[in-house]
Amino acid sequence: MLSFMNGQKMKRSFFGALTGRAIGFSFRYYVTGLNGNSDVKMLALNGVYPSEENIVNGTYPLADSFYAVYNPSNTNPNIPILIDFILSEEGQAIVKQSGYTPLASN
Repeated sequence: MLSFMNGQKMKRSFFGALTGRAIGFSFRYYVTGLNGNSDVKMLALNGVYPSEENIVNGTYPLADSFYAVYNPSNTNPNIPILIDFILSEEGQAIVKQSGYTPLASN
């Protein structure tokens, strides 16, 4: 495979894959909760570590948001109940237990 660095053509090395020293992209929860390998480390990006605090306050640049989306013309009375539950203290505790970063406390 070929890649370009500073406009120069170069061969891509499989060294990282063979030695276990590759850089990859994954979910924060995989590293902090699911992965039992202590050799896997999270890296700061632009000097900002992917801590819960930095994700919540928006300083970590690679965090993404998840949305509860519904059609406002839907008259199902359970929709606002579900949204209220998700935003409640109990709902946010479940979000955290599931490995995601909960919303900031108000």
